[in-house]
Amino acid sequence: MSLSRGKTLYVGGTGDGNYTKIQDAIDNAFDGDTVFVYDDSSPYYENVIVNKSINLIGEDRNTTVIDGDFDGIPVKIEVDNCLISGFTIKNCAFDNSLKFIYSNIQLNKCENVVIKENKIINSNSWSNAIDEGVYLNNSFNCTIKDNIIFDDNIRGSTSGIALDGGSSNNILIKNKISGYCMGIYLAFHSSCNDNIISENHLHNNLFGIDIFGNSYTKILKNKDRN
Repeated sequence: MSLSRGKTLYVGGTGDGNYTKIQDAIDNAFDGDTVFVYDDSSPYYENVIVNKSINLIGEDRNTTVIDGDFDGIPVKIEVDNCLISGFTIKNCAFDNSLKFIYSNIQLNKCENVVIKENKIINSNSWSNAIDEGVYLNNSFNCTIKDNIIFDDNIRGSTSGIALDGGSSNNILIKNKISGYCMGIYLAFHSSCNDNIISENHLHNNLFGIDIFGNSYTKILKNKDRN
């Protein structure tokens, strides 16, 4: 999916009218616009809230970094029909009390969101941290594709991709996920049904895929190696 009917707003770089913060560009965008982020000013220490139906595109997923600096959620999506691609997204806050879900990318009550071709990194050192690479809450018909999602070490209650709150009809495909307690997790008895989990490479996770208590999920051609 790509929304390309609008204009393009630029962040970083040296062009006239370029924004210095990603959030400022999003705030000035309209549905259908593209926010393109150069790596010149990377890393961007922000907690970005995507509340417009836009394309948010990084110049290079290896060098265009959104860093949450262990304070909140680096990218939070609260809108339907958007695309996030081309970033390294890392360093969400952590929690060890089971009261909060922190993640590097969080989708909350969204539909038709595409998250593709990003690097998503959990790299804090607290052994009991509870955090996720990508967290979907009550979200539907979303695609998580071709991302590299990894943690520095297996610790705490972590997941590479977690679905909760009845998130259904989503596609998780061709992601490389490593270093988590659970590579892919569908929350216990949360009625996350009719999802497709296909062609993911799950490496060095304590559990590859945990879908207990959820129904009609298709698991196809994944590779699980510890």
